[in-house]
Amino acid sequence: MRYRGRSLARTRDADRFWADLVGDTASPAEEDTAPPPEWVAIARRLPLSFGAATMTTPILGVVCHTTNHGAGPETLDRFHADWEALKKQSTHFMVDREGNIGQFRSTRQLGWHIKAPAPRWDGRYFGIEHITKHKQPLTDVQLECSARLIGDLAVLFGFPARALPRKGDSGIGIHVDFAGSGCGEDVFWSWSGTTRVRTDTYARLVQRAHDFARWGF
Repeated sequence: MRYRGRSLARTRDADRFWADLVGDTASPAEEDTAPPPEWVAIARRLPLSFGAATMTTPILGVVCHTTNHGAGPETLDRFHADWEALKKQSTHFMVDREGNIGQFRSTRQLGWHIKAPAPRWDGRYFGIEHITKHKQPLTDVQLECSARLIGDLAVLFGFPARALPRKGDSGIGIHVDFAGSGCGEDVFWSWSGTTRVRTDTYARLVQRAHDFARWGF
C-alpha cells in the first residue's frame, strides 16, 4: 500500500508528547524492550508460504534491488505469485512504480535476496525490491515511498540510515556491495570506466531515508 500520514518517527514523537502532556509517559526501559513488529504498518502483507530461516540480530540494515523483469504486470501480486510458484527467491519488501509497498517475509524471517557466497548476508539485512525493468529509472513516488520504508525500519531496528560503507557494516546497501550482479545497474550504481560507482538516485534515496528516520519527513 502507498504510505499515508506521518512517518514512524513523527508518530512516535507525537505519542510521546501526548503521553507527557497527560502524565502517562513510558519509561525508557519500557520503550527499549518493546520488540519491533514482524509486519510493518505501511506495507501490504503478502506472506510467502515456502520455508525461510530466521534472521540474525542485530539487523544491520537493508539491501536495495531492482526486479529487472522483461515483461508482465508490474504489480506486487505478480511477483508474489511468481516467487510462490518457483519457491526459489524471496525478499522482505517490494515497492511498485506507484509507491505501493508489499511485505513478503516477516522481519524475523530470512529472505533469499543477496545470492552471495558464504558468509550469507541475507540473515543480517532486509531485502527491498523495486519494480523496474533493467536500467529503467525509479519513479519519484517509488523512491520517496522506499525512503519512507527504510526510514521506518531504521527507527524500528536501530540501524543508521546512511550509505553502507562496506558489506558487514550497518546502513543502506545495494546488491553489488555483496556480489557481482546487474541488479540496480543505472539505477543505484553505474560504471565509471571499469569501476562501479553509486548514482545520484542512490544518494537521494539515502538522504531521504535519513530525513524520514531523523525528522519524520
